[in-house]
Amino acid sequence: MKYILSVFLLLFGFNLYAAPKLDLALCIDSSGSVSSTDFQLQLNGTASSVGDPTIVPQDGSVRISVIQFGSSISVEVPPTVITAANAASVATTIRNIVKGGGGTNMSGCINTATTTLTSAAPAATRQVIDISTDGQPNSQANTNTAAAAAKAAGIDAINALLVGSGTNPTFMGNLVFPQPNGGKNGFSIVINSFANYKTEIARKIKAEVKPPVISSQPIPTLSEWGLIFLVLMLIFASVKSSGISLRR
Repeated sequence: MKYILSVFLLLFGFNLYAAPKLDLALCIDSSGSVSSTDFQLQLNGTASSVGDPTIVPQDGSVRISVIQFGSSISVEVPPTVITAANAASVATTIRNIVKGGGGTNMSGCINTATTTLTSAAPAATRQVIDISTDGQPNSQANTNTAAAAAKAAGIDAINALLVGSGTNPTFMGNLVFPQPNGGKNGFSIVINSFANYKTEIARKIKAEVKPPVISSQPIPTLSEWGLIFLVLMLIFASVKSSGISLRR
């Protein structure tokens, strides 16, 4: 019995330090074109998703970062693994973000998100940058360069939520990756106003948390291989200490 208890305790402890399955950096537009009311709708919608276990699991499988971008860039929520113990406080932090303003430095947010995701440890299975905006970037060239650098750094996807008529769906549709835009690849969603933001950000995050299955036989992650090895070693040690012979 004590060996079985040891197995469960070790497995529980191992799971606490397992890498998250998804690292999601949320880039939120706080430029001058976003009114204070619309910015709060954006924050409330994002916070509702993060605090809802049916959207963002609270089992340690998702790590969230929140970055606002206007003329300047600010990491408002550093990489945080979402659990039942902290989901509500992270949601409150998001709701209380103070709006910046100015231009739309989208390239800066992508660069900051890339650094944030690639520096987080342990590394997640998937790394995704999620951009929400009501406008167009200060520089399309710089934004394309930032997206290319993100891809080269190992970021798995950039997705976008475009709000209102001031956006550029063609440019953003070409920016997201993997291409082509949509389906099992990177995707962009276009909505009419921030009044629809809560519903659409929830749909978007759900798709990022549970992407379409491409392979029915996924390769185990490093943490999963470690778990398998640990189980086998514990079984072997338990059998050996009990005096049961492994020979026939």
